[in-house]
Amino acid sequence: MHQNRVLVIFVFLSLLAFNLSLKAKDVPLEVSVDSALRRALKYNPKLQALRKNIAIADGMIFQAGRKPNPELSLGFEDFAGNGELSGTQSLKSSLGLSQKILTANKIGRRVRVEKLKKQIEITKTSFKELQLRKNVLLKFFEAFFLKKLIKIETEYLEILKHNTEAVSKKVEAGESPSIDLTRARVELTTARIEQKTLHRKYQTALLELSTLWGDPSTNLELIFKKAGDLSFEEIIKHDLSAKLEHHPDMLIAALNTSLARAEKKLARSKASPDFEVSAGVERSRGEDNHGYFAEVSVPLFIFDRRRGLIKSAAAEIKKSENLKRQAGLELQKELLQLQKELLSVTEEFENCKNVLLPGSLQALNQMQQAYDEGERELFELFDARRVYLNTRKVYIQIEAEKFRTLIKLAVLTGMEKDIFGLESQGLSEEDSE
Repeated sequence: MHQNRVLVIFVFLSLLAFNLSLKAKDVPLEVSVDSALRRALKYNPKLQALRKNIAIADGMIFQAGRKPNPELSLGFEDFAGNGELSGTQSLKSSLGLSQKILTANKIGRRVRVEKLKKQIEITKTSFKELQLRKNVLLKFFEAFFLKKLIKIETEYLEILKHNTEAVSKKVEAGESPSIDLTRARVELTTARIEQKTLHRKYQTALLELSTLWGDPSTNLELIFKKAGDLSFEEIIKHDLSAKLEHHPDMLIAALNTSLARAEKKLARSKASPDFEVSAGVERSRGEDNHGYFAEVSVPLFIFDRRRGLIKSAAAEIKKSENLKRQAGLELQKELLQLQKELLSVTEEFENCKNVLLPGSLQALNQMQQAYDEGERELFELFDARRVYLNTRKVYIQIEAEKFRTLIKLAVLTGMEKDIFGLESQGLSEEDSE
């Protein structure tokens, strides 16, 4: 009897725990812009893999700073021949140690090259972080505005349902032709399809957003409280060119130029011959005497003077300088285009916000008042509501386009924190471990 009670209690607790776990899974994860960025920067698999390149570069720096290893040599001669040299009676042995001496600061220049390569890897990681921040912001606000459109589409669908019911009654009463009912049903069906399409896009946007931090899910609740304090006039009209100097494209181009110069210096140092110092002891079998030897060997750069390496490095410097100028021009062009796009879409947004939206709302209120006083038909009221909701949809779509352009501009100039009011734009050392 006691065992049965224990079994019942165990089953009850197991079911309770399972039920609580299911409820916990149903609770959506609240995600703000800042938390989405932090999650992606910390857990994105591609970014984590790219960060390993920095550790690889550290290993290459360490290796570049090592001196050549000494060589130990053991030699035998005058044995296994004929006559006096038959067998091992005339055997001579030698034991020597040699060391290659590097000249022209080769080690220091090798280390300099590898350190610059590490800086390039760090900057490439920063560039990946930049792209990741842009993708997070784009997907976050895509989902954010899709949810707003779904809400408006739901309201629009309710109006169309009421409108279809009203038209159906008028057709049944013989007050309207059947084509009006067909038209109303087609409009209702189209709105339902649009609503489903918006839902699919919303779920896809959530899935793509959460995939950026390696945990695909559609059970998210997006939170966006406020934007930054920076005015649109400053963003649109002011010269932001100076901010482009810190863009990873520019930094990588500058580092590539420095790397080319460092490699040229290394190539010049390779044209300076290294020498090898050897010393040891020799001994003949059967004799008590022995002798020491020492030698220095230096290669003669007669046929290969490393000039090809120097010419190649010089050409690489010019190439990297040209690429740096090109990168600057491309970024300047992108900046100007985004500022123009933002100016255009902001004008459309302000027009919709200050003219179209208030006008459609005023028309709806007037129509509602006229309907309440019996001066207008229900269908006219439905039309006014449809116009108002469509205007709201246009307003949301323009606002979404403005945010897309603003995100691209913010990431390009490193102004996400100023524009979107983010708490942080990167990871602390603790987060990145």
